[in-house]
Amino acid sequence: MFETIPFIASMNSFIWALIGLHLLSSKPANHFPAHLLGVNCLIWATQSLLLVSILLWNWPVAKIVRPSTATLLGPALYFYYVVVHNPAFRFRLSHLIHFIPALVVATALLGNISYLRRTIDYQILISLGAYSSVIVLNLLLKKREGLKHVENDLENAQSWLWIVAGMLAFFFFGDVYIYRELSQGSELNNSIGLLFSSWVSFLFTALALWFFLRRSPLLEWMYSFGEQHKKYSSSKLTPELCESYFQKLERLMESEQPYTQGNVKIMDIAKLLNIPTRYLSEVINLQRGVSFPQYLNGYRVEKAKSLLSQPGDISITDVMFEAGFNTKSSFNKEFKRLEGMSPSAYRHLQFNGQ
Repeated sequence: MFETIPFIASMNSFIWALIGLHLLSSKPANHFPAHLLGVNCLIWATQSLLLVSILLWNWPVAKIVRPSTATLLGPALYFYYVVVHNPAFRFRLSHLIHFIPALVVATALLGNISYLRRTIDYQILISLGAYSSVIVLNLLLKKREGLKHVENDLENAQSWLWIVAGMLAFFFFGDVYIYRELSQGSELNNSIGLLFSSWVSFLFTALALWFFLRRSPLLEWMYSFGEQHKKYSSSKLTPELCESYFQKLERLMESEQPYTQGNVKIMDIAKLLNIPTRYLSEVINLQRGVSFPQYLNGYRVEKAKSLLSQPGDISITDVMFEAGFNTKSSFNKEFKRLEGMSPSAYRHLQFNGQ
């Protein structure tokens, strides 16, 4: 087992590094998600390489760097998740608070602060557990809503985010088991949990590398991510103003529900908000990655879902008109595109279960 774990960890480090360098060298329209995932991969590669140096050579520097970088895993993956859900996201100084645990761990180890050193394992576990929980909860609560800007690859993007969140959660539980082994007197190089985690990591990285080499649809969406931002690269609309306009739009949609009017046009909404029409179109495209009609139809489908979930004899046609659709064909098409089923199938599912 002593020789097996360093070998697997070495392979993991090599594959993580290959994927990370590939992502960092890629040039999608919006490089942020791909490059941020590349940074995540390089952090994992560093973790695996440091593990090898600890197991084989008991390198003192690695014993300081590895726990510190372990507390970066959760925040780095969380920001990847945030960027995928919000293409207009920009790092701010306040976001540095997420990296304070890494600084605390490094300080405790470098300064040999005993009371802080005793909490390092707990800090790492809490960080992994907290960030994996936040990502999973957001995926459960937001579902498709936060990924409408990648609507053409929505299923693939959602599946990939679930895989990444699952991986982080797995390593959290793996670290809990490893910590339990070590607290009972086991040596790190004889840890069953570490061996199992290393093998799972190897299988995951090998599969991910295969996906990248094949340009699998599961990952291909990242290469075309942000085309709408490239389109508006010369715009005078600042990110702050874009966010402000979009919040005004969202409040209007929630309070007055103009989308229920089948003939509503973008200039009508722009007039209500006192926003130039060209800016409103740009805001919707940048914030949601869809056109104005698609944006309205998203709200209309949500309205239709609410109506279909209520008991009563309201017909599908009445639901269609109340939600703001003018034709049954467009209603069925948009509903199926966003929900993966027809309106009648959705109603049946609400009242009859699976």
